[in-house]
Amino acid sequence: MFKINHLFFTLSLLLVFACKNETVEDLDILNYRSEVIALPIDYSIFPSTFAMQYFDSRLYWMNRDRRTIHQLDFKEKKFKLFLKYQEEGPDGIGSPLGFYLHNLDSIFFPTGFKLSLINKNAKVQNVYDFSGFDLLGPLTSQSRYTNQFINLSNGILLSLNPGLVSKNLLNKDFLNRYYPFLVFNPRSEQTKILNFKFDTFLFNNGPNLIGSSFSGSGEVLFVLTRYNNVLHKYDVQKDIVSLHTLESNLVKNFSDSYFKSEPRNNSANENLRLMYKYASNIGLLYDPYRNLVYRMGWKGDELEKNLNIMKFSEFLPQFVVSVYDSESLQLLGEFDLPKNKYLAHHYFVSEDGLNLFLNHPDDPNSKEDEIRIEVFDFSKLK
Repeated sequence: MFKINHLFFTLSLLLVFACKNETVEDLDILNYRSEVIALPIDYSIFPSTFAMQYFDSRLYWMNRDRRTIHQLDFKEKKFKLFLKYQEEGPDGIGSPLGFYLHNLDSIFFPTGFKLSLINKNAKVQNVYDFSGFDLLGPLTSQSRYTNQFINLSNGILLSLNPGLVSKNLLNKDFLNRYYPFLVFNPRSEQTKILNFKFDTFLFNNGPNLIGSSFSGSGEVLFVLTRYNNVLHKYDVQKDIVSLHTLESNLVKNFSDSYFKSEPRNNSANENLRLMYKYASNIGLLYDPYRNLVYRMGWKGDELEKNLNIMKFSEFLPQFVVSVYDSESLQLLGEFDLPKNKYLAHHYFVSEDGLNLFLNHPDDPNSKEDEIRIEVFDFSKLK
């Protein structure tokens, strides 16, 4: 009798673990799709962008070549021109690396080491100079790799581009001295260094590049470096940082091979093949409506030698969406998206969920005169 009960118990455990693995690994993302949005576009709107922002139930889309920002009204299901800025002249702001909409009459454009503030009529209201800070690269606010300014309770978070730090500087001593973020208060026009540093735990197995994706809102900030599964969570109110290892069954083959290589001795194609051979984090989004965190990751792959470098890096063929509880950072679900369907660097969070774009150029069903968005609600995973 004992042997029978023991066998039954063992089989029960196997079934439990099998069900658990199926829950995390074998989920179909389409089971969580709540809406498909089709938006007609004309020649004035390019179907991909490096900078977009969801604000007050609307999406703002930057067309850098045309120096415009269009507004997408989800109720009317159409784009309309919101702003056309100038690069030169009395109200010229140069060639900005993204934008940040603070409100409808206060739009910030980072250009080099300066931050231009213009109103809804594209008139320059102020220019803030950050060259006095120990910046290691120009200011940017881009949705690509989720490097966009964030509205925290103590001000607007500005990134200092840790991805541009020379690898000759990267060691634990540098991490103890380096602050990668500033906080700018638009009311007082004062700027201070955010009391956030990367934990030296990142380099326990040796140094690596520290380019990062970040997301947050109000009292919380999440930061994830490109080649590591260690997430930093910063509590604005308590002014403390906690570390969390993000579990993943798919995005886990991280390496320091590219860091240890000598890019100057290789061709651009060889460097790209080495960079994408291993796993990397390509995006991070916080969903305050559902208390979830979405990590977008590349699993790593052997690339063809005759690859179109520019097209591949801009339009990765596929990626993984991992869903975590924002409090415990427990993995709730993971989705290996189909090849050549979703745009790897285009996503945002709205009240309705995670929004992914379907305009991959290698998808035969993709249309040049239409932007398609699928909305996913993962609240059932909790």
